[in-house]
Amino acid sequence: KIPRNQAVLNEQELSEEHTRVLTANDPNVPTNITKFNYHSRCYKVDAPGALDHLAIHVNIMGCSLHKDSVEAKEQNAYYQKIKQDLAQMKKNMQQQSGEKAGENGDNGEDGADNLFENR
Repeated sequence: KIPRNQAVLNEQELSEEHTRVLTANDPNVPTNITKFNYHSRCYKVDAPGALDHLAIHVNIMGCSLHKDSVEAKEQNAYYQKIKQDLAQMKKNMQQQSGEKAGENGDNGEDGADNLFENR
């Protein structure tokens, strides 16, 4: 079936050849990058190179949580519980071995109040 908006061409127009050239130029690559040349002590235009068309895509498996979300609060509570359990186990072990809790400048806390900070 022929579309309604198709142009009607005669034999001469149908036999005519059209040449098209495809290029790999990226319109998003800047062409006017300048860098300071310490040898000549002036700014010089850096010509686009072969690697200017290189794009690196990174895909890292993982997840992130907003610190005020329900999941983050549950995770924080879970880690706080583990932290308390470990502190209690340490205290019990010290009592069994005859040491006092708090010796060697250790007060049972590691100073990490917020578990979502760098660990």
